[in-house]
Amino acid sequence: MKKILVLSALALALLSVTRLRAETSFSRKAVGTSAGQFLKMGVNARAVAMGEAYSAVADGSDAIFWNPAGLHRVENRAFSFMHSVYVQGIQHDFASYAQKIDALGTLGVSVQYMGAGELDETNASGAKVGSFRPYDMAATLGWGRLFKGFEGHEFAAGAALKMVRSKIVETAQTAAVDLGTQWSPYQDLWLALAVQNIGGQLKFKNEGDDLPLNVRLGSSYNVSWPLLLAADVNFSGDNNASASLGAEYKLRLGRESWASGRAGYSSRTASDLSGLPGVSAGCGLAGPSFGIDFAWTPFGDLGNAYRVSVSGKF
Repeated sequence: MKKILVLSALALALLSVTRLRAETSFSRKAVGTSAGQFLKMGVNARAVAMGEAYSAVADGSDAIFWNPAGLHRVENRAFSFMHSVYVQGIQHDFASYAQKIDALGTLGVSVQYMGAGELDETNASGAKVGSFRPYDMAATLGWGRLFKGFEGHEFAAGAALKMVRSKIVETAQTAAVDLGTQWSPYQDLWLALAVQNIGGQLKFKNEGDDLPLNVRLGSSYNVSWPLLLAADVNFSGDNNASASLGAEYKLRLGRESWASGRAGYSSRTASDLSGLPGVSAGCGLAGPSFGIDFAWTPFGDLGNAYRVSVSGKF
């Protein structure tokens, strides 16, 4: 009965969010007004394959990106690395490390980088006058800790400080803060709240734009051991509200190893492009201390984005 009630609640929440997005613009006038758009690009192939419905699922060193509260699930030490070949030749990389420090909680660090390669610089008449290499980068220090005394329920909180740097021709840099919580009111059910990119403005010369503030509400539920369902709702300061759905199914290969199949949908990445915009899929292999994951995201005529992640714990 508990599983039926939980699944029904998740379904009702998702239907409400879908209707909200269809009928109400969260911030239509603000669409495209934020700087540092690379901060919206998902990291970790597992998370992306699940439609980026990950704020309540995040449980490794990469939780520093999705929800810093998830760092509390790192048992000892953990790391992750992702490489992405995005559309139009854009490269997107992410690396993270986390370590539990006794009663203090878990500390984590990460670096995110996106580059577009070498581009031509032209003058007003269109003639080439040189070249430049635009890039975006963020370095983050995060913390997450599990707090006890909540009537037997698990509650975790976390925070992260990120330094953001962006270069087109000129360079701009700023700082921002992420805050997050994860709460488990019942066994196998997690609820999450994360607020990302608080404060900070990238200013090129005399003009500046805020970073893309985002409020993320999430939930995840292990229906049974092989099947995990997740959902996120995003309220962005520079776009409409959006919803993400994700599922993961595990197949045991050995005592401490398994294969995973994943699928997801994100209305944030959906558009009028042909093909299957908004859809994502992937797979993974994991052992007791090491895992590798792959994700595929189609973007219609623009091509496909591929992500490969490796992660480990020791």
